Amino acid sequence: MTAKERRDMLRASSADRQRAADVLGTALREGRLDAAEYDNRSRSVQDAKSVGELNALLADLPSQLGVRDWADQLRVRQGDREQVNRWLADAVTDGRLTEAEHERRLAGVASAGTYAELKPLVDGVPGPPETPRADLFVSAADRQAVLDRLAAALTDGLLSADEHRDRRADVGRAERYRQLDELAIDLGERANPAERARAVRRLDHAHAAGQLDAAEHAKRVAAATAATRDRDLAKLLTDLTPTPGSRATANSLLALKRRHRLTDAERELAAQELQHALDDGRLTLDEYDERVTKAYAAGTAGALRPLLDDLVVPDEQPPAGTAPRRPAKGRPAGLAVAVVIVVVLAVIGAVIGLTDEDPGTGDAAAGPSLGVRWIAAFDRPPGAKGLGTWFTDGAVIRARDDRVVAYDLADGHVEWTFQVPADNELCTMSRAVDGDVGIVGYGPEYRCTTIVGLDLRTGQPLWQRPRPGGGIDYRYAHEVALARDTAVIREPTGFVAVDARSDAQRWRLPVAKGCLPYSVTAAGDVAALLTACPDRTMTLALVDAASGKERWRAPLRMSQDDDEDGAYKATVVLSLDPVVVRTSDAGGAFIAFDEQGKRRATIAQQQPDWDLALDVFPTNWVARPWYPVVVVGDVLVAPTRKPGDNEDKGVAGFSLTDGRRLWHTDPGFVSSLGQAGDDVVAVAYVDYELQLLALSTQDGTVRARVKPGENALTLGGVDVEVQRVGDRYVVVSPAGDSVPPVTVIGPR
Repeated sequence: MTAKERRDMLRASSADRQRAADVLGTALREGRLDAAEYDNRSRSVQDAKSVGELNALLADLPSQLGVRDWADQLRVRQGDREQVNRWLADAVTDGRLTEAEHERRLAGVASAGTYAELKPLVDGVPGPPETPRADLFVSAADRQAVLDRLAAALTDGLLSADEHRDRRADVGRAERYRQLDELAIDLGERANPAERARAVRRLDHAHAAGQLDAAEHAKRVAAATAATRDRDLAKLLTDLTPTPGSRATANSLLALKRRHRLTDAERELAAQELQHALDDGRLTLDEYDERVTKAYAAGTAGALRPLLDDLVVPDEQPPAGTAPRRPAKGRPAGLAVAVVIVVVLAVIGAVIGLTDEDPGTGDAAAGPSLGVRWIAAFDRPPGAKGLGTWFTDGAVIRARDDRVVAYDLADGHVEWTFQVPADNELCTMSRAVDGDVGIVGYGPEYRCTTIVGLDLRTGQPLWQRPRPGGGIDYRYAHEVALARDTAVIREPTGFVAVDARSDAQRWRLPVAKGCLPYSVTAAGDVAALLTACPDRTMTLALVDAASGKERWRAPLRMSQDDDEDGAYKATVVLSLDPVVVRTSDAGGAFIAFDEQGKRRATIAQQQPDWDLALDVFPTNWVARPWYPVVVVGDVLVAPTRKPGDNEDKGVAGFSLTDGRRLWHTDPGFVSSLGQAGDDVVAVAYVDYELQLLALSTQDGTVRARVKPGENALTLGGVDVEVQRVGDRYVVVSPAGDSVPPVTVIGPR
């Protein structure tokens, strides 16, 4: 006889019966049992003689109030039944379900007793827990979006008429996202005319630099012009890195990939090194003649190596026991953390190393080698300041007070420049971009009197509109936002939404009398509107970006410094999935909301042993504020500081479901945090040197690090922003006249 069988045979006590009655009462309150079923089970509880009989009466009921488990055997909670009805209503509205299918499922929901009976009724419908996106039914809007992409691909010459017709039919037959995504993948891999033109420019540069002779150049240009896929273009360029014209040393020549095609400047550099060896007596005249002839004839870096291997002296190491001087403590008045990033360069083309670490042990192992792929030219004229950054799959776009510049992520080539009109300054940017559209604003003395929709493929304005009343006093609030194809703009009396590509108005929402629109943030298909009132109350409203229809609203309070200029702006929406707001009310806190607008977690900035993310608002990124607080899924990661200290020396992760501290680590002086896929990338001072660390958001372990090697060149700046885009780390500085404005690090 098993232990369970022995327990079931035990006689039931009065306390056992009372516990069973409590479980039944909980089930009645949650709607898992109706009144008749409750009465029947209650009588059976009083008549039960053994523990086993009681267990049988409670087998399909949870023992506590509020259990959200959708275990098959449990009885359905009434609140979950109502939620399913809402999910089904949204599904038919979105075109995922037909009216007939909706009615059939509604009838099934009403009669479902257990979650096993309920689950098939929400198959393919957004909302249920742990439902993979691939298994969801396609909405009418998303189906139309793919059709629109097909139409654009036909217009752009990416698809033939026959291909377009066949794929339209496939889209019409697709029921679930896994089918629709498969149809869209090939579109993303197709090379568009702009990419082909960029590849041709790169080949032209290589020919001019001597990397390609005339015949090879003509052959590759013809192939690039005919290429239909990105991977075909990439094959034509892989042996041409680094960018022609980049500075190099003899050491960096030996660090090049063997198949790298040499530029004339690189051949000349090799010849100069051979001349030095001849002058020093390390080569005879005959040896010099033989090697220099081969150097000028060399086509790839591999041919240079045997000519230089026994001549190039390794860079001198620092004396044992010495270390770089640590930055002075403290920071300038009114400025956030002063950042000094040490990036490994041998002048500008050298190599830095990446080590992947075992998350379980932290022991370093040899990882993939990274190098400085390119560095943007210094800002000119001196004094220009970076105000915000956009990251796209193919470009880094950095805004200054006088212009917006797009750099090709692959090689740093300047793709386009948008010049702000004279006597105006750029004053705002949307936090996100939508494909090939971004929103900026400019005006005199940083007051945003004109809003512009930018075509991110060309840098040309799609539209511009005057902004009544110009800027508003909340300096670090968001003036504009972008959600898919809708731009939302803050105006003196409310919020207005327009089509992001045509400026056609979609909706307008005024604020209550006496109140002011405070800030707008958008992502996906929603926008978060913050409204401030004279009694220091604030309202957070989440609305549908396309229609302006309100989904929910929640009250907040403002602190006294909320309407003052400066780096410690009090209220900001940090994330919309999930919704996370930072407010300085009651000493400062991060508040997470659920899908119905209920507060589900509050994380105080004043923790028992340290303070959390005191500098939420770096001073220099004015147009598109950058926040060193990262939200990844249901985890918030932020820098920490001990009381009385003036530096952030730790990083902590918190659960956004219940506010629990998940982990805390002390890598050293932490100057920046950014997102790196499912991880967080930190710039931290570790063992007397600054490093880039990729931290796990789940437990804070170091998953990878980029650290200095030989002949490190220091790049300094204030409030640098660091992000990982694909397989590359991008470091952007607002002080682009004293340090490179953009540095990109990636695989060699």
